[in-house]
Amino acid sequence: MHEELHAQLEELVTDYERQAAEIRSVYERLREVEATATSKDGLVTVKAGPQGRITHLELDPRITRKLAASEIAASIMEQIEGATSEVSRQTAALLAPLAPEGVDLEGLLGADADLGALLPSLRAEAPRDRRPGTMGG
Repeated sequence: MHEELHAQLEELVTDYERQAAEIRSVYERLREVEATATSKDGLVTVKAGPQGRITHLELDPRITRKLAASEIAASIMEQIEGATSEVSRQTAALLAPLAPEGVDLEGLLGADADLGALLPSLRAEAPRDRRPGTMGG
């Protein structure tokens, strides 16, 4: 009986160490996620890094001769969306093996993410402390 328990504990420790190594590996790769988006005309390039942070914005010097300010702004925003969406997709792909079955990581990490959808409904009224001598109860 003692040997069986010891073997089970060793198996649990081995499984834990394997999972911990896998998680460390995924998180290390998450630090390297990046994506670049360039406009069709080549005048705007945006690079996004981990967590969709914009790490580089490049505007071709010819941009002010070819586009109005509003068109430049629209092109920049379009490339930001493209780069950050790709970072979200890559991040979801890396996290997928670690996520519980049925969790839509792209939905959680994308532009339309709704983390509130994962949380249980919150009561409109905060719980009251019902200990004797406290207010609210």
